[in-house]
Amino acid sequence: MPRIKLLPTVVINKIAAGEVVERPASVVKELIENSIDAEATQITIEIEEGGRKLIRVTDNGYGMDREDMELAFRSHSTSKLSQPEDLMHITTMGFRGEALPSIGAVSHASIVSRPLGSDTGCQTEISAGEPGEVREEGCAQGTSVTVRNLFFNTPVRLKFMRSESAEMSRITDMVTRIAMAHCHIRFELVHNRKRLFLLLDSDGLIDRIRTFFGKDVAEVLLPLESHTHKLNISGYIAPPSLTRRDTRMQYIYLNSRPIRDRVVFGALKGAYAGYLMSGRSPVVFAFLDMDPREFDVNVHPTKAEVRFRDSSPVHNQLRAAMRDVLASAGHAPLLQPGAARGRGEADRKERVTRSVRDFFSRQKGAGAGTPAFPAFKPRAATDRSYTSGPHVLADDARGREVRKEKGGQGPHAPSSAEMEPPAGVYAFYQFHNSYIIVETDDGIEIIDQHALHERILYERLRASEAHGFAGQRLLIPETVELSVAEWQHVGRIKECLEEMGFEVAGFGGRSLLISAVPQLIGECAAAPLVKDIIGEILAGGAPDDMAALRDAMHKSLACRAAVKAGEPLSPERMCDLLTQMRRLVHDYSCPHGRPLALRLTLAELARRFKRT
Repeated sequence: MPRIKLLPTVVINKIAAGEVVERPASVVKELIENSIDAEATQITIEIEEGGRKLIRVTDNGYGMDREDMELAFRSHSTSKLSQPEDLMHITTMGFRGEALPSIGAVSHASIVSRPLGSDTGCQTEISAGEPGEVREEGCAQGTSVTVRNLFFNTPVRLKFMRSESAEMSRITDMVTRIAMAHCHIRFELVHNRKRLFLLLDSDGLIDRIRTFFGKDVAEVLLPLESHTHKLNISGYIAPPSLTRRDTRMQYIYLNSRPIRDRVVFGALKGAYAGYLMSGRSPVVFAFLDMDPREFDVNVHPTKAEVRFRDSSPVHNQLRAAMRDVLASAGHAPLLQPGAARGRGEADRKERVTRSVRDFFSRQKGAGAGTPAFPAFKPRAATDRSYTSGPHVLADDARGREVRKEKGGQGPHAPSSAEMEPPAGVYAFYQFHNSYIIVETDDGIEIIDQHALHERILYERLRASEAHGFAGQRLLIPETVELSVAEWQHVGRIKECLEEMGFEVAGFGGRSLLISAVPQLIGECAAAPLVKDIIGEILAGGAPDDMAALRDAMHKSLACRAAVKAGEPLSPERMCDLLTQMRRLVHDYSCPHGRPLALRLTLAELARRFKRT
């Protein structure tokens, strides 16, 4: 008996469904793209229970007759391709001919449609891949596709579906991305019989941005325009003052198709190089138009990725266009691109020389009786001498007498700047405003100041859960406007925020009024903090379990409230962080898994310097 067998059609369709239909949002995407290709000017999307129970997409496009409908649920059937050459000149949103059969293989689906110019329509059904007969049906012009009980016959896929709000958030994001590129189409999105939004066909792009993301975003955007004989670029980009922690607000389109492409993202990163702090991403709405023969969209089942015939001109033109917009608007980069790495050996040598010169200038000033740092204390029972550069601390049992400085200068009198060090720490020094170098009993530690403070805050947040969080009221309450997708989770997120010490309330539309923040985070801008927390939670997929969601928000809040890399710290602040580090339950990593410290023992140093 041969080992190789032809698969049954139902199995083939289920495999295709696994490629095309990942979740309810995938179904919505395929059906909306079919409506757009049918030249619809009105599209209504109705969802129930996040798409698990019902997905219905209705349009007023040119519709299907009986012959079309008899082929609609058959594999490899399509109205968009007729010969091999068409694959290299794709001008429609969909073309694979797998969407409807794949959807029908994992649901109970039906189509009702009436073509333009016909007095009657027709209807057919498919259940678990088994199509029914086509019969006449009275209906409006256009097509309505209804999908019920998605994944009812694929329990593994059903098991991995997220909560209703999480799946609905993905659907909302998908509809948003498509609607942004088709402002001539009226879109309506309804969930559990409640309208989430209605977009008119008279809207312009900036109107849709305002609807989805609020006036705070729409009013600061800068127009983007660049045209050559091969590529036209249009849209809007945000100034460096408006950024996000992730790339969820980077909307990139190629011939009206939403894409995620490394060439384009590389151009964005290059354009904003030097303008943004580390870890921040720009807000971009960019539309690229070019000859379909210059790129291939058939490299991924969902058509989200593309391959350009020649990517360099695309990268260069987009990057240059965005940098020109930023420069014309009067925005100056924080650092020149490449400055952090240097522009050659001469630059690097100059920086090193300057750093050494500055260091010894501080030493000289301290030796002259004007200490560069607060008072320090000697190591226990030792005859070693120390310069006054780093902050030198002692832990002797004889009262920690104040020593004389090298060079015969008088002792520093104890002052309010003196610090009680954690046991075993003798000297510490901030390095590049990002790391704390510590001399210990048996070697040195190099500590990431942000990761350490993040861990400290995270453990405080977790410890505070038992007895509640103390909040501090804001002198002037702040408002934050959420996107349509973010608003899907507002109930659960608001509950977690309030548990953490925030005081938030609805403020009309999709806005939240923030009246108080957790006391332990100190002074901060409340609105950007809340916006970043919500954005990061959704970027990672909002957990279904409340305990998991609460933990994710603790991690996000700790990250945003912690001291940042590049932030100068006073000796007192460093000493406090080091003291708290010794009290940590887990001091090996930050909440996101990055290491807190690198430790080098004297034995390891001796081995590396070949002393042993």
